[in-house]
This record gives sequence, C-alpha cells and structure tokens, in this order.
Amino acid sequence: MTIHARRLAACAGLACVLGIAACGSSDLDSRLERRAAELRQEYRMPGLQVACALPDGRVVRVAAGLADSTTGAAMTTAHLLPAGSVGKTGLAAVVLSLVQDGTLDLDAPVSRWLGDEPWFARLPNAGPALTLRRLMNHASGLPDHLETDAFVAFCREMVRPGGTPDAVLSPREAVSFILDQEPLFPVGEGFRYTDTAYLVAGLVVERATGRAYYDLLRERFLEPLGFDGIVPQDRRDLPGVANGYVAADNPFGMPTHTLDPDGRFNHNPVLEWTGGGLVTRSGDLARWIRLLYGGTLLAAPYLDDLLRGQPMPSDFKGPGRYGLAVFVQDSPRGELRWHSGYYPGYNTMARYWPDRDLALVVQVNRDHDTHLAEVCAELERVVFGD
Repeated sequence: MTIHARRLAACAGLACVLGIAACGSSDLDSRLERRAAELRQEYRMPGLQVACALPDGRVVRVAAGLADSTTGAAMTTAHLLPAGSVGKTGLAAVVLSLVQDGTLDLDAPVSRWLGDEPWFARLPNAGPALTLRRLMNHASGLPDHLETDAFVAFCREMVRPGGTPDAVLSPREAVSFILDQEPLFPVGEGFRYTDTAYLVAGLVVERATGRAYYDLLRERFLEPLGFDGIVPQDRRDLPGVANGYVAADNPFGMPTHTLDPDGRFNHNPVLEWTGGGLVTRSGDLARWIRLLYGGTLLAAPYLDDLLRGQPMPSDFKGPGRYGLAVFVQDSPRGELRWHSGYYPGYNTMARYWPDRDLALVVQVNRDHDTHLAEVCAELERVVFGD
C-alpha cells in the first residue's frame, strides 16, 4: 500500500511554527509521562496509555499505573487495550480503499450487495435510499442491536458462572435482533449512532470482495505499514492485553474484570467486529489516526469522502458532523477530527488536529469514572505548551 510522501514542511520546522511543545524539546516524553502519572493518581484509574503522533513523524508513547491490579503488573506502552468504536476507522480505511479500486460505491444502494440475503427485506429502511455512505454516516435510521433485550441476554449467558464464554455472535445474528423493527427516521433525515449500521457495512465489504474483513485490513494496511500494535479482536486469547475493569452495575452482567486467570477474555470479544473490533497500543493507534485523518493513508485523495458527514444533533456531541468513522467539530485549536471508544472495561479517545498535523490518543483500562475529556484536555496542554 503506497502512502503519499510527507511534505518537508510537515517536519520539525512546522512544529515550531505551530507552537507545538515538542519543537526543540527533548523532554516531551518525560513531561507527558509525569502528567499522565499525576492524572492517573488524581482520577484513581488503574492504568493508562498516552501517545502523541507529531508532525515530524515521531510518536511519543508513555504509560502509567497498572495493567493488572491483582498481580500488580505495571501498565507499559507494549500492552494492548480494546479501542472500542475507534476501531470503526479500520472499516472506513478498507471501504475507502475498495472505493478507489472500483469495488464499492458509497452512494449505491446496499441492496446491490445484500438484496438477495433472506433477511434483508426485513431490515428497517431496506430500500434504494439505504447506501453504504448513509450506513457509515449513522444516517440510516437503523436501531442499535446493542440496545435490544436479545443482545443483553446473549452477553449475560456468556459471562454467567458456568456460562458459554466461547459463544460466537455472528454479524448476521446481531443484525437479526433489529429485523422487523420500525426505522428511527427515513434514510438521510436524521442522525442516530448505531453499531448495527457498521455491521451491515462490514457485510457489504465481505459480500463485494468475497474476503474476510480482517484479512483485508491486515493485507491492505496493518502488515505493509508495520502496525503490529493494532490487532484484530477475533478471539478470546489475545496475548498482551491489559486487564480491564468494568462497572459493577453494568447492564451485561459482566464480571468487574475482563480477563480470566489465564489471561483470556472472560467472554468472546469477536462480537464487536466492524463496530470496533481492534485491540491496540496507543502509539500505533496515534500513528494510524494521523495517517487516516490527515489524508495520507491512501495514495489517491479520499478526505472529501471521509469527512463528508451527517450533521449531529447538538444534544449528542455538540455541533458538528459525522463522516466515515470520524467526528468533525470546531475546537479552540481549530478543526478537530476525533473518535471515542467504549468496550467493557476500557475507554479510548483519539484526536487529530489537521492544522497542526498532530494526533493524541489516550486509553484507559476502566470503563467508568475515567473523566477522559478532562484527562485529554490536561494532556493537550502538555503537548501544545499551554
């Protein structure tokens, strides 16, 4: 996979012009590490990883706290953490590459690929207006299978004592939980964030190519670009994952820790698939976000499609729009492209400022009381020298 050559202006000199704290400074690593440790203590988090991908191509990686509070194992920059919905960016990259190949069309009816599936006619809004773009913009009007009683019951059965932790929920089974429901709104006439739409988009990818989504992601991006710290969440045994800590009153009945004594997930995390479905090291994720959101992951231009989005209601995330796996909003530092991620036991925030060509990623191995917005704001001040 060819990447655009980075402009010479996007090196250390540009960092100086933009006022990034890393310019001319050899101690950003230590200052970021010190502040991360302070924030971890302040908010009483088990552990966290922080990474910053800078305009000169350097990636600063730091970690603080514990990867396992029972054993006392320290969190390191080598640990993996589920990135939750930030993993949707993997699907966006694969889809955009297939659009450039001529294999997919973002604005063609989804029925072109899935119309002969026996369940498709029962999908809410299963008509010619339902396109791949509308699915990925969260403008499809589809309900979210995560909010159904059937999904909650499946999860509770997996994790109960004597349950079925190896049980697999296939994408089609997950989609079946919303069949025959009323659409939330006509296609394109609203916004509702839903993982189900991304599962349907993943099914389009596999039907159009005859290939497994994770194989396409590995072959087109992860392997040629050396992203060994971005790993498909495709089995219970994923070595190197930090233990995660779940709220005791979580709706899925999950134990308060995510790993069993053998270091395996206490449930089958493959169920997330194209709704997220990646475990990551923050350093690799920051580099990935900078390439994808900065417009250089693919050889041909694609930002128009990536950033073209559906307006979001102000009571959701505030004024802005949602493109292909990216929130686009104004911020005090200029335009902000970002995504957050929740997976039971973990929280992730990934941010990219195009005017500064800089990405910041924070990952925490707890899914509650993380105060991630405040933590990110404090770490931004370190990076930008506020």
